[in-house]
Amino acid sequence: MNANALPERSVEALLSKGPDECLKFIGEHFPTGFDWLDLAEGAAFKSAADTVLAERPSQMGLDWIRVAVDIYEHLADHPGADHGLRVKCVESAIAGRAKAIGLWGEEAGDPVRDLDALVTRFLSIMEVTPEELRTDDKPLDPAIGTALLVTQFIEPLLKMNALKARLFEIAEYCEAARDVRERTERLLAQ
Repeated sequence: MNANALPERSVEALLSKGPDECLKFIGEHFPTGFDWLDLAEGAAFKSAADTVLAERPSQMGLDWIRVAVDIYEHLADHPGADHGLRVKCVESAIAGRAKAIGLWGEEAGDPVRDLDALVTRFLSIMEVTPEELRTDDKPLDPAIGTALLVTQFIEPLLKMNALKARLFEIAEYCEAARDVRERTERLLAQ
């Protein structure tokens, strides 16, 4: 068998093997031709299903988040990624990281639950300042849309006292985004 050939091309079959096999597969085969985005979305779905159906968050749910975030990060960092794909993948990775930190707590150095990695990724895709976000009159601008979306993932973490002080760089973005959402809701209600 060709060393570069993929042993299994079906996303469903790979997902059925579990998160450890998926992580191994990513490590061995990225970026060869495979539907990585489908695999990441499948892993995110499996994590969501596991965390919603379980009485309390399980290790399996966290492991599926690890698979999804790992793929999103690989895709975002890939030299051939266009800007749109990069932003989508970073948004999704931020959502996964925020969910993991919210459910399982922060752990420095963890590939998914490291708060500093979350902050770094968040700031890497911000193309506006909090003030620009607050005062921009172009709500359909993609940079504004990105800020409005990713701040929603972060806002629940700001309610956790242990994390609030460490997220000061992001808190201002969240406050500005909240202002924009409230202003938009008032305008739509008129």
